[in-house]
Amino acid sequence: MTSDDTPPLGMLLARASRAVDERMAPILDDLGVTADQWRVLVTLSTTTGITMSDLARLSVLSPAGATRAIDTLADRALVYRRADPTDKRRVVVFLSAHGAATVAPALEEVSRVDATIAAEIGSARFLALGDGLIHLAHGTRGALVDETST
Repeated sequence: MTSDDTPPLGMLLARASRAVDERMAPILDDLGVTADQWRVLVTLSTTTGITMSDLARLSVLSPAGATRAIDTLADRALVYRRADPTDKRRVVVFLSAHGAATVAPALEEVSRVDATIAAEIGSARFLALGDGLIHLAHGTRGALVDETST
């Protein structure tokens, strides 16, 4: 499906990820968060509470990385933790009101970055890329995307 001179998909994904990360850097710098913390905030902005293990999986972090990110974000009052009401051994994490107010304008900036990328590569390619990545994540063992979200 690819020509002999086209790098493998993993390499293309890494390069594309770096290009997007570079565009996102000013937004994250303004927020004072790392890329890992941003993925946690975005994940929490689409849920009404999530277990640490699900948060780690959906944020593409190790359990330890998710814990570090949550610790830092909780210190800044952007997130909070509660015991799971159905299983006191589990912790559920939520985006705080302060976190939601902090994330909302950043998500608008991210939408502008997405729109710029869509304009550069064409909207059809942009939509196809997003669709393809969603399907790839769903089809991958240990899917990165929650199957109930699509």
